[in-house]
Amino acid sequence: MKRLVSLLSMVLVFAMLLPAAAMADNEIPPEKESSEMKEEALTASTKPLLVAYYNASQVVSYEFSGIDVLNYHPATVVANAMTNPSSGSIITHSYSSKMASIRSTARAQNPNIKFVFTVANGNINDFESWFYNKTHAEKLASEMVSIITKYGFDGLDIDYEFPSDSNNMKTNFVYFMQRMREKFDALSASNGKEYILSMAVPGTHWAFSLFKMNELANYVDYFNIMNYDLYINQPYTHHHTPPYDNSQLGYINGSVYGDIQLYLQNGIPADKIVPGCGLYSRRWSGVPNVNNGLFQKGTIDESNLHLTDILARYVNKNGFTRYWDPASQAPYVYNPSSGVFLSYDDQQSVEIKCRIVGEERVRGIMVFDYCTADGIGLYDSMRTWLDKYYVSPCQNGHSYGEWELHTAATFKADGEERRYCTRCNEYESRAIPKLITVTPPSMTVDGNTVSFTEAANIVKAAYGKGSYMTADALIAAGGTALEGDMLSEYIHDGIFSLYFEEPGTYTVIITMSDTRSFTNRVVIEDPAVSVSAEGASVTISNIPEDIKDIFIAKGHFDNYTDVNANKTVRLTSAKINGAKSYSYTLPAGGEHTVLLRTNNGESLFLYVDINVTEPAFSSNGLQLTVSNLEGIKVIRTAYGEYKSGAQIKAAEGSRAFTAKGVLKGVDEYTIQYRENGRVTVAVCYENGYTKIYVTDILQKTPSFTQNDNVVTFGELDGLKVVRYAKGEYTTSAQIKAAPGSVAIKADKVVNGLLSVELKSAGTYTFCVQYDDESYNYYTVTVE
Repeated sequence: MKRLVSLLSMVLVFAMLLPAAAMADNEIPPEKESSEMKEEALTASTKPLLVAYYNASQVVSYEFSGIDVLNYHPATVVANAMTNPSSGSIITHSYSSKMASIRSTARAQNPNIKFVFTVANGNINDFESWFYNKTHAEKLASEMVSIITKYGFDGLDIDYEFPSDSNNMKTNFVYFMQRMREKFDALSASNGKEYILSMAVPGTHWAFSLFKMNELANYVDYFNIMNYDLYINQPYTHHHTPPYDNSQLGYINGSVYGDIQLYLQNGIPADKIVPGCGLYSRRWSGVPNVNNGLFQKGTIDESNLHLTDILARYVNKNGFTRYWDPASQAPYVYNPSSGVFLSYDDQQSVEIKCRIVGEERVRGIMVFDYCTADGIGLYDSMRTWLDKYYVSPCQNGHSYGEWELHTAATFKADGEERRYCTRCNEYESRAIPKLITVTPPSMTVDGNTVSFTEAANIVKAAYGKGSYMTADALIAAGGTALEGDMLSEYIHDGIFSLYFEEPGTYTVIITMSDTRSFTNRVVIEDPAVSVSAEGASVTISNIPEDIKDIFIAKGHFDNYTDVNANKTVRLTSAKINGAKSYSYTLPAGGEHTVLLRTNNGESLFLYVDINVTEPAFSSNGLQLTVSNLEGIKVIRTAYGEYKSGAQIKAAEGSRAFTAKGVLKGVDEYTIQYRENGRVTVAVCYENGYTKIYVTDILQKTPSFTQNDNVVTFGELDGLKVVRYAKGEYTTSAQIKAAPGSVAIKADKVVNGLLSVELKSAGTYTFCVQYDDESYNYYTVTVE
C-alpha cells in the first residue's frame, strides 16, 4: 500500500521460500485449527466484507469481531531469492513472533476471520523481475502457495501499486494470477478450504491503464481500491479519501462512489469491487485563509496522524475548526492562524462510505490500515453500518413487472409464467394448465429434408421407404422407430426433421402425446438439373450420374445440330469426372444454350443469360482507348495476332495494365503504341470474362507539298506541333535544340492547311507531331 514506508520503522523482507530449506528460529509454524472450528465461506451473497490491512505495529486495542479479512503485511519479494537461494534468509522480519498471538487474539473474537498473506512490491524492479516471462511467474506462484500452506494463511493479496507500463509485464502478471487461482482451486479440491485471491489497485483511472483489469477479474475474488492519498502530488489542499468526487480542481474519480461507477462502467462485476478508507490524515502548511483552506495552495508533508490523535488535538481545538464539504461528503480541519490544513476520514464520512457500499451492492469495504500506537479503528461501528445499509432493496416488498412466459404448456405437463422484481432477482410463478388436445403436426418438404411442427408433443415416429398404412407394418418391413432420447436427437427448435438421401416414396407416421397418429406420404425426387451464371462463369448443377457430355453454345437453340455448329465448348464425361456440379468461364456474354446428353440417349436443353460488361475500343493513330472498365482485372496487349490472353502474355514485348496499377478507379485507358502494325488486346474482367480485340495501328500522316520556298501540310486533325529548323536532323529533340528552331501550334492551321514560307536558301528539317505521338519527318531544300 502507499503508506508502507512511512508506517514501518524497519524494512520487512520476505524472501522466497525453498521447499527443502530449514525453518529459521524466528519463523512460526502454521496454525492448527480446532476440529470444532468450521470455516465460513466469504461469498458475495452472504454479507459485505470488511477488509483491513494489518502492519503489526503496536496497537491501542483490538477490534477483530467485525473484520472479515485481515491482510497481514508487508512482505517483500526478493529478485534473486529463487535464482540464487543462498543470497539471504528465507524469511526474516521483525514481527514473526507476534503473528501467532495476533491470530489467536483475532480468532478468539472472530472464529471466522481470514488471515491473508500480503505481498507489497517494495522494490518495483525486484518485484517485476518475476514477470519477465511465464517461467518466472510460474515459479513465483509455486513459492507463494508454499508459503501460504506452510503458515496456514487463507489466501494471497498482491500490492503491485504502480507497475512499469510494459505490455509483457501486464500479460505475465495476468498469467501469474491465473496460476495462483488454479493452484488455490486445486488446494481447495484436496483440503476443502477456500482461498482468497485479491489485489490492491490504485484509485481513479490508473488501474485500467496499468493492468489488464477485465482479464484479472476472471481470477481475483475482489480488487481492494486504494481510495486514499488521492492527488497528493498536486500543490493544492483537497480531500485525500472522500466518499464522493468534488471536481472543483478538475480531479475526477478516486472517491469511493466515483471509482465504483468507473469500475462498473468498465465491466468489473460489483462483487469484485472493494473501495477503501484511509483512517489517517494528510496535512498541508502555508495555506491561505480562503474558503476555510479548502482547494488552496499549500505544501504537503509526510505526517499521517490517525483518527484518535486528530480528535484529541485538532477537531475544534488549538485554533483548528472542523468543516464539512457537502459535495465530497468529507471532513477537514483548518487553522487560519498557522495556515495548517488536514484532510481525514471520521465517523461521519466512513458511515457514508459504508452506505455507498450497501446502496451500490458491491463486495465490501477496505481499511488502510488497522492502526498504529497513536490511533484506533472504527471497525465495530463499520460492521454495524455495513450490515445496516447492505440489505435487500426489497425488504419492504417487491415491485413486480409483467408476467412473462417461462415454459410453454404441453399435452403432458403444465407450463409456467413468471414475473420478476424490478429491483432484485426474486420472481413469482404461476402455472399454465397443460393442453387438453394437441395440434396436429404440419409437414413441409425442402429438397431431401422433411420437417414436422409441434415437435414438443410428438412422442413416437416411424419412417421407411415405401407405402404403409400402420406403424407395425412399416417397422415389420425394415422401417425405423424413434422415441425417447433417439427421437430427441431429431428435434431442434421445436421442429422434428428427417433427411432422406435417396429419391423415392417414403412413409412417416407421427404419434402425438394425445395418442393420435398421423400418416404422411413423402415423395423425394431427384434434384432437377439447373444452370446459373455469375459474371462469365456458368455452373451446371445436379449433373446426372450417366452424363455423356455437355455442350455450351452462344445463342438460343433447340436442336443438336445448331448447338454443335455454334458450340463454345464440349465437356466430356471424362472432363466432368463424376462431379455433381461443374463451372466453366465463357468468352462472351449474351444468351447461351446448355445441352446435356446422357448415355441412354436423353437430351436436356437449358438456357442462361451471361451478363457481362463489354469493353469499347476507339483508335487514334498510334493510340487505342479501351473504355467500360468497371470490374476490370487486367489489360494485356502485344504486336501480332493472338487468340487468348495467355498467348499475348507469352508474346515478345507483351505489356500488362492492372486494376491495382494504372487501371485503378478509371473507366477508360489509352494504350500508346510506337509503330504501325497489327496488335491484339485482351481485356480481362474479375468475373472471368475476357474480350479479345485485334486491330491495325496506323500512325497519323499529313499531306505534304512544296512550291519553291513555301511548304504546305494538310490532314492535320489532331495536330500537336510542327517544328522545323535549318539543317538536317533525325529527332524532334534535335530540331528543338537547333539554332533558329521554330514551333507552330495547331491554332495556326487554316482550313485544314498549314503553310510555311522559308526566307533563305538551304536545307531544312520538319517534324509534324500529332497528339497520338505520331512523328513525321521531312527534309526540304530551298534554292
